[in-house]
Amino acid sequence: MKRNSAQAIVMFALIVTLAMAPFAAAGPGSDSSNEKFDGRCLKVIDGDTLVIDCDGEKRTIHLAGIDAPELKQPMGKKIRQFVRRTVKDQSLEVQMVPSEGPDHARVFVNGKDLSLFLAELGFAWPAEGSAQSENIQKVSDRARNHPSGIWVDGNPEPPWEYRAAM
Repeated sequence: MKRNSAQAIVMFALIVTLAMAPFAAAGPGSDSSNEKFDGRCLKVIDGDTLVIDCDGEKRTIHLAGIDAPELKQPMGKKIRQFVRRTVKDQSLEVQMVPSEGPDHARVFVNGKDLSLFLAELGFAWPAEGSAQSENIQKVSDRARNHPSGIWVDGNPEPPWEYRAAM
């Protein structure tokens, strides 16, 4: 009898564990993993960082999947200005990507992924470990092979190396 009871407890624990697995795997604050919202850009800090107004809440968002030049690097200020013109007076769709960081998101302007667009123009490097790195890598390779944007300079210094040297 004791053995059947122990088996029943183990079976119950297994069922509860399996039922809770999707919630446990997502971790704390997992509701943000699928968080999507519309907003307007209040400020462009640099080529891959925006301050977005979402129903009166200001959120600083880093564009997922890319790393754009820092402002003091060649083209850094020009790329920030391009992003300003691109998002100005536009409604933005924001989809959080917490796997890349708590404030990383895919930002869409008129249905176009801003990160992918910047990489396509040669205005950013693919970020390592990004969920969308394969697509961004492909368009970035095209920009590099037909030099445009940062790639016109031949061998530009990646922003992570620039930051490390500071």
